[in-house]
Amino acid sequence: MSDPARSDMAATGPTRPGDRRVGVRHRSGEAPAMAPAPPVPTNRETMMNRITGLALTAAALVLLPGAAGAADPLARRPAPAAAPIPARVMDWSGGYIGVHGGGDANGFKSSGASPNINALNFSGKRNTRSMGGGRLGVQAGYNFQAGSLVYGVEAESALLLGSRKKSSTHLGVEQHSRHALKARLGYSFGSTLVYGVAGIGIAPVRYTSPATGGFASSRKNETRAGPLLGFGVEQMLTDRISLKGEVDYLALGKQKMNFAAGRTHVTAGDLSAKIGVNYRF
Repeated sequence: MSDPARSDMAATGPTRPGDRRVGVRHRSGEAPAMAPAPPVPTNRETMMNRITGLALTAAALVLLPGAAGAADPLARRPAPAAAPIPARVMDWSGGYIGVHGGGDANGFKSSGASPNINALNFSGKRNTRSMGGGRLGVQAGYNFQAGSLVYGVEAESALLLGSRKKSSTHLGVEQHSRHALKARLGYSFGSTLVYGVAGIGIAPVRYTSPATGGFASSRKNETRAGPLLGFGVEQMLTDRISLKGEVDYLALGKQKMNFAAGRTHVTAGDLSAKIGVNYRF
């Protein structure tokens, strides 16, 4: 007779130490065998699992913000640039007073003398006389402003230093002052004003005809007036103080004069260059 236990071992196979078999039923009368338990992970496998988990978590943290930005197009839109600060507009409007200094160049020409004698003509070539000298003056005015356009009026008065030519044989001339009333129109480049002037100028002039041919010396004081044109540049140094440079020409025209020795005609003009300081209030 065969041994039933052996038959069972042949059917199930030999057992090894540590093997557990679960749920295997034997033939009648025998207890079920236990199934083998899952293998217990080693320390090395546990460490590798932890490292893999940390790497996956870090990758998710890096990729999630980018994915959110891709999902929201407004998140990728750059912040708007700050609006540029507009340049400060200088205020040239209002009243001002100031002083100036510079120089004048005067030119005179005689013509049509009757009789045609030296005492009625200037001694220069073609009966001309040039003279020049310094000037010291004051000015006052008022400006209006519309955007960058600046316009206004200015009155000016100056003493002329050294503008005289005397002669014992020819016609002599002296000019000791010059005055002007001008309109100004300019364009403001911030703290710099470029402008033109136009107006009327007045110049008191004294002419002297020397004694000749039995005629006594005679003198004529004339107030000459004429149109004035010029241009200038003014630079704002502070809110109230500015520095200016200006050039203008005063055409005094032609005038007839009578002396003891006869009569003559004189044409005159005055070129002026000046630097001044204005104070605004």
